[in-house]
Amino acid sequence: NEHLGDTDGAPFGGFKHSGIGRENGCADLGTWTEMQSLKTAKAGAPNAPEAPKFPEQQPINTDYKMLINGELVDAKETFDVVNPATGKAFAKSPHCDASDVDAAVAAAKAAFPAWRDT
Repeated sequence: NEHLGDTDGAPFGGFKHSGIGRENGCADLGTWTEMQSLKTAKAGAPNAPEAPKFPEQQPINTDYKMLINGELVDAKETFDVVNPATGKAFAKSPHCDASDVDAAVAAAKAAFPAWRDT
C-alpha cells in the first residue's frame, strides 16, 4: 500500500473517494486502537433484538419506453430482455428505429443551447 508514498497530511478517508491518505496517518492508527463492542443474541432468546422487517418487494417495471424531448414515448416495436441465468424474458425494451433516433437527436440539438452552460 505504499504506491503513492506517505500521505499523512490527508484527512481521514483520503482524497475524495480514493481512500488515499488512510494509510500511515494518525486517523488510521486511531481506527485500529479504538475500543469497539458488539452485542449478539441468539434468535428467539429473551433479549434478542427483533428481526428486521423488509417492505414487500416491488415489482420490476417491465414496460420500458424511450425518453425523447423529456417525454416517455412508446416504440413501434419491442424486444425481450432476457435473464442470462434463467434464459427467461423478464421485460420488454423499446426497439428504436431510425425515425426514433432522428427525433431524439433533434430534441437534444434543440435543448443544447439552454443547458450547455449549466
